[in-house]
Amino acid sequence: MNTSLTAVLPVYNAQQGLAALVLHLLEVLPELTSRFELLIIDDGSGDETPEAARDLAMIYPQVRFVRHPDRLGPQAAMSTALASSCGAWLLWRSEQCQLELDDVRKLWWLRDEAELVLGRGPGEAPLHRLPLLASPGATTWPAEGELALVCRRLLLPWRSAQSREPWLSFALRMRPRCREVELRRPSVTHTPERDAPAPRVPPPAGLLRRPAGSLEHIKAFVLGE
Repeated sequence: MNTSLTAVLPVYNAQQGLAALVLHLLEVLPELTSRFELLIIDDGSGDETPEAARDLAMIYPQVRFVRHPDRLGPQAAMSTALASSCGAWLLWRSEQCQLELDDVRKLWWLRDEAELVLGRGPGEAPLHRLPLLASPGATTWPAEGELALVCRRLLLPWRSAQSREPWLSFALRMRPRCREVELRRPSVTHTPERDAPAPRVPPPAGLLRRPAGSLEHIKAFVLGE
């Protein structure tokens, strides 16, 4: 089975917490597969999120960056992800996600049993208790998929048709093999002040970094050396 993975991170005005979030993901993803990439999609931010994302992409070859000039929403972000990545699996983390990233492992472990794995918070209604999302205008569950692992081939028809239907609603209507995982929520949620300086976060130990102007590290990453 192809275990390549693209982690999709749509963000909006996220300059303060972006580095910490990316580095946290870069600690978790290598545990899942050696063939991964992290795609940051800036959805028309008005702050310095694009600059922060470019800096991270310059340092880490595992990180890539795409920018929407205007705010287009989660469906456009997923469409961009499908067009700009190559992972057989896509790990989607919504802008509003409040689930623990450490629990990403639980979703990944179920990939052999399902084409779509959804993370839900404690106490949220299981999917089988909700009506099937049959119409394009139906509300998705949960809100655009806080945290989800989806097989790329499941969404290719959605992108090919340029459908306006929410991607998660479309995926569920395809009646895929679907699993749910109850995930934790952070015990403490802290939102930094907008004008506060961004925290300095040390890079994960052993993670490949890319010095400016060097191609050797990129080659090593691609070849798995």
